[in-house]
Amino acid sequence: MKRLLLVCVCLFVGVNASALDLQDVGNQLSGSETSAPESLISSLTEQFGITSDQAIGGTSALVAMAANNLSDDSASQLTDIIPTSGGGLTDTLIKQVTSMESVRSAFDTLGMDPALVEQFTPVVLDYVSSNGGKELLGQLTSLWGG
Repeated sequence: MKRLLLVCVCLFVGVNASALDLQDVGNQLSGSETSAPESLISSLTEQFGITSDQAIGGTSALVAMAANNLSDDSASQLTDIIPTSGGGLTDTLIKQVTSMESVRSAFDTLGMDPALVEQFTPVVLDYVSSNGGKELLGQLTSLWGG
């Protein structure tokens, strides 16, 4: 799962994933767990017939894009509601995800239709709203177009 997410992130920053030694990267990330909320991931997998890795990767891409465009306080609140990464190299690469185009590219790399982004966003917005982030909805809707 970590490797799949890393490949997704590499696409965001224009890095050729085949040029990376995924074993070394995996070793760097050992001990780093993706902590996306299980209920959100389950909801996405059930609604869209995707794998958990795809749901985590897609959610991570949306959260990263938003966190990179929100104020520090809002970004912190969002990542408290939807923690998607445990740190290490992944965090460094995710900081470079700044546009919806890179989110769509991530979906494509994960084997999902990029148009699925528009279906993901209402589910993620609902999760954020239901878990203490109602004040973030306007900002996230503006960023994600949801």
